[in-house]
Amino acid sequence: RGPAGGKHDTDDEHKIGEVRMPCCGGGCTPVLNLQNKKGETKAVVKGPCCCVSDLCGANFEVQTPEGKSIGDVKKLGVQSVSDAVVEATTDADNFMISFPKDVNVEYKALMLSSLLLLDYMFFESEGAFQFEPWNCVCVFRCCMCYCCGCISPCSCNCPAKDAEDDKDKGAPIACDQPYHTKAAAPPVVVAEPVAI
Repeated sequence: RGPAGGKHDTDDEHKIGEVRMPCCGGGCTPVLNLQNKKGETKAVVKGPCCCVSDLCGANFEVQTPEGKSIGDVKKLGVQSVSDAVVEATTDADNFMISFPKDVNVEYKALMLSSLLLLDYMFFESEGAFQFEPWNCVCVFRCCMCYCCGCISPCSCNCPAKDAEDDKDKGAPIACDQPYHTKAAAPPVVVAEPVAI
């Protein structure tokens, strides 16, 4: 095989294992299987049920296939005002990973790989708060909802202005209501599916 020409871009001789999501992703709980290079599941990473939050943090427990806890991967939540500002406005995240001392290097590498995959799946975005001045909208992402391998952000969109107030000034409408509606636009909860 060439450098990029095979099923995977890895050399089987140097491969130590894989991190794979099982069929249906574990139902309402995110599940990742840590497999050795033979494809045998040696550990399972299980996350919180249904909702995973940037601001509150999340604990993903690492277990043996029999269910014995052998470590965890934690997304650290907000612990100070400066943490809240960083979490809300940037893509920076803090994680902590723990495992027993007697775990071999290959499984430590697989656990680190699962941390990177979890970060990509749940926490790689533009931050929990976004302001879109061109649409006059503030968007606050509360959490990520998880079901059967599908992830949907749960967010609150708050229009900065009412459409009727600036009808003649040319400002863009900040909500999905028709322009002639006289009622003020309430915050809207939006769930958008994200493919993994």
